[in-house]
Amino acid sequence: MPEAVRSITVNVPVEKFWAVITDFGKYPEFLPEIRKCTVADAGGGKTDVTYAIELALPVLNVTKTINYTLRMVPEPPKKLSWTLVKGDLKQNRGSWVLTPDGEGKTKVVYTLEIGVGLLIPNVVTTVLAEQQLPKMLENFKQRAEKLSK
Repeated sequence: MPEAVRSITVNVPVEKFWAVITDFGKYPEFLPEIRKCTVADAGGGKTDVTYAIELALPVLNVTKTINYTLRMVPEPPKKLSWTLVKGDLKQNRGSWVLTPDGEGKTKVVYTLEIGVGLLIPNVVTTVLAEQQLPKMLENFKQRAEKLSK
């Protein structure tokens, strides 16, 4: 899949948004598609996060559960990148890049490159990039702004 890149401005400082995106175990609290999330130390400052996500695929009239593990590589507080360790996907890599954007605001750029496996229909890529990604970014924005009040 070609890279999907989305950006959003969040009304919190970089450090506050960083705290939200690196609190992996809390993702199920505000990202409804995540059914399960487990976090493990991968050593060297890296973290392995295993997800079970449920995607509604209206085009196929089905719901699909996808399991995968990502290795998170932090460069606090400006960049968080990841690569696929294992799972139902063929590829999943991307990053969060955070830049101060005026007083108390953060410009967030989210980049994702995903490839589906043989047992997952290609429509999953489209659903993730075009439908889930904007919703997910809005959920992170709302979470960060709510926690900083």
